[in-house]
Amino acid sequence: MVKIYVANLAKYNEGVLKGAWFTLPTPLEEIYQKVFDEDELDENGNPYGDYVILDYESPRIPQSILKNSSLSELNEIAEKLSQLEDDQADAVLKILERGTVKTLQEAIKKLEDCVFHYGCKNMGDVAYYLYKEIYPELFSSPLENYINWDEVGEDMQCNGIFIELDNGTIVEVL
Repeated sequence: MVKIYVANLAKYNEGVLKGAWFTLPTPLEEIYQKVFDEDELDENGNPYGDYVILDYESPRIPQSILKNSSLSELNEIAEKLSQLEDDQADAVLKILERGTVKTLQEAIKKLEDCVFHYGCKNMGDVAYYLYKEIYPELFSSPLENYINWDEVGEDMQCNGIFIELDNGTIVEVL
């Protein structure tokens, strides 16, 4: 859930706080009606002046996205994220935060190329399970005991295609 406090910038600059909290997605018309006076809106309901997002509450969306997005973009982000599973939404936000894609749509599209490694608490676990799938014969020999899976995982992490989610899931972005 994303909550933002939107204020009328002109009033704010005059020392008057005129604004309201909104849970996104919220129609722009509703936001504009609560933040701007009637004489500050054109015939289409759009404001003549600017608004400012003074505060927000979001456990998921990074501050950089919230500060650098328009109300339309924030509504779109909130709407699309609400349609995803929690781990998918977290992965999309981490992909966006990384800067490897520029838009939310690109980040969501990137989900199709992601592999979610559930139950892996670190990259060593991911390395172990991936190598076990690829080279099962390795795991029936004593050689397995001499492999430092944490170091192998660190090397894999250097490729930059892995994202750690807060719930302990590791996502491989192909």
